[in-house]
Amino acid sequence: MERVGPYVVQSELARGGMGVVYRAQAADGSPVALKLLLAQRSASPNARRRFLTEVEALARLRHPGVVPVLGAGEHQGVPYMALELVDGESLAARLRRGPLPVFEALRVAGQVAQALSYVHGCGVLHRDLTPGNVLLRRDGQALLTDFGLARDEQAEHSRVTQSGVFLGTPGYWSPEQALGRRGAVGPRTDVYGLGAVLYACLTGRAPVEGGTLSELLIRAEDPPTPPRALRPEVPEWVDALCLRCLARDPEARFASAEAVARALVRGPEVPAERGLGGVALVAVALAALSLSVVVGVAWGRSRPAERAEAPSPSPAEAPPVQDPEPELEAVPGPAPLPGGRSRAFAVAQGLAQLEAKKPEVALAILQQVLELHPEHTPARLGRAEALRELDRWEEALDDYLWVLEQSPRSPVAWAGRGACLHDLGREEEALDALGEAVRLDPSDHRSRTRRATIASKLGRFELAVDELDQLVLQAPDSEVIRGMRATVLATAGRREAALADCDWLLARRPDQRTIRAIRANLLGVLKRYPRALEDYDVLIREAPSAKLHHDRALCRAHLGQHARALADYDAAVALGLDDAAIYANRALARHELEDVAGAVEDFTRALERDPRDATTWRRRALDLNSLDRHPEALGDLERSLELDPGDGGTWVQKGLTLSLLKRYDEAVEALDHALSLELPDPTMARKIRAAAQRAAAQTR
Repeated sequence: MERVGPYVVQSELARGGMGVVYRAQAADGSPVALKLLLAQRSASPNARRRFLTEVEALARLRHPGVVPVLGAGEHQGVPYMALELVDGESLAARLRRGPLPVFEALRVAGQVAQALSYVHGCGVLHRDLTPGNVLLRRDGQALLTDFGLARDEQAEHSRVTQSGVFLGTPGYWSPEQALGRRGAVGPRTDVYGLGAVLYACLTGRAPVEGGTLSELLIRAEDPPTPPRALRPEVPEWVDALCLRCLARDPEARFASAEAVARALVRGPEVPAERGLGGVALVAVALAALSLSVVVGVAWGRSRPAERAEAPSPSPAEAPPVQDPEPELEAVPGPAPLPGGRSRAFAVAQGLAQLEAKKPEVALAILQQVLELHPEHTPARLGRAEALRELDRWEEALDDYLWVLEQSPRSPVAWAGRGACLHDLGREEEALDALGEAVRLDPSDHRSRTRRATIASKLGRFELAVDELDQLVLQAPDSEVIRGMRATVLATAGRREAALADCDWLLARRPDQRTIRAIRANLLGVLKRYPRALEDYDVLIREAPSAKLHHDRALCRAHLGQHARALADYDAAVALGLDDAAIYANRALARHELEDVAGAVEDFTRALERDPRDATTWRRRALDLNSLDRHPEALGDLERSLELDPGDGGTWVQKGLTLSLLKRYDEAVEALDHALSLELPDPTMARKIRAAAQRAAAQTR
């Protein structure tokens, strides 16, 4: 087998105009995706620069939503890099089977938005965000990949290289990229790409379509057809969110990927008593283990909809304030406010309005104070807080900075500054500011909570867990903090510790479905199937869903309970689950129950939905042979080997099938190839080969 650096090449996974991707094995035996620049491209400085740009960008990124680079180097003059081998498919491949269910589209977009926010926080732009550059793991996690255009100034400068190769993907270009507006390319360009991915998830097509390049360029500045016009079941708020991302003018889009992630989590902005986000919020929380959902409760920030009925008054319209009782009257300031109010009392009034979740009123009062007393630090700090509550973060930052110049040891000002920086997506700066806040005030649980959130999003799980550990020490009975820590630990792969927090929470509150779902998943990954089944039983009894039935079926299959697993697979299909995995898994259950014909039917359904799954072709061939349908089985095996030519077990199965068809010489040839692939146990292959040789000799 060929070696590339320390990696042993096993089979080809994909090939394009620029490079080729192989399945390979690292020195420790783990599988990797090995990406090489094509030899003929290696001579091109632009191609090499683009490849090395991707290596450099990925080397800086460590996040659960970004495919990590594991190594890089040069082999015989050709640059290569090793990436995590993702068990799944690209979003583009999934969309070839049709658009996603709306809740699934929101979940995928939410995960991509969170990963993109982290990427931007590291100073990297993607610039080619398309369904083809999003991978979907089998566990549902979406991952960003292909950073070949990241920070590529040549790509900014022109749509086409001198050789005529486009840098980007037609139909998913932002207008500024498509029309070569170099100065307009920035984070909002990736926000457009994020909206384009969401649009494709909802509609199954790109936001801009055309038969030729000229048509695409002509249509680049036309607004896309609204998703609801193509698919009426898309909620109005999702339609509006998607179109805002796809605005022609970058300034009209969301300011950051973080803002899009927050909007997806919040869902439709409805009054608090009706809940926030409905199905969308539940989908993002359960599937993405979104920490921000839990933190949103801990921060206690008021939502825009909760403020909608209180229009912002101008300073002249600020409500009159009666002076307090004589014993409460503050010492008047150097200049009285209108209506005879003292400065101290007016500031107290403004802060009281802020505490009452009326930031517009508070802002009007504090503006009056600052017009007469611009150096009044408490009023400036109060105005900063009011501006932050109104999401006017840049203005609030200016006020916080002014306060810190006067009072550099103010933990409130550091905390507010950190919160604004977080809301603006300036994550590293936010971490520093919030760190100063908790250093000055170790009891500031809100700043610790925000800091844990940011650290988790940046993939700095140890820092996140450290902050959450401190919060647990400060509030050992806080279910919210324990829930956050369980989520972070699970995301970081510290399953035993996450399981301990889940156990603690469910012992106190057995009705916490989100935590029970996390625990069920953890127990399944840890192969503690009986306990996982107990949790799935409770979840399904309370509110059955297709995913829960599917996950419970997997546990039952591992325990050999194939009949009960089959019942769960049937329930999942009845509840609307209609992807390749459900049918492939149900086929395995039917196979174990000796319903071979039923297994073939389900394998066929799986292959209709995902024809590039080599394993499913091979498994169907096995059952076709059991039904004496050998020619069909041979066709399946040849298709499987087209997709994965290095699988020795498939070559053995092909040799057996050729023997059953009495094509003995071909069988021997197939088995010789299988034996050259270093099978884990070559005994069976040798026996079949010997039998085929004897049969061939007898027929001559």
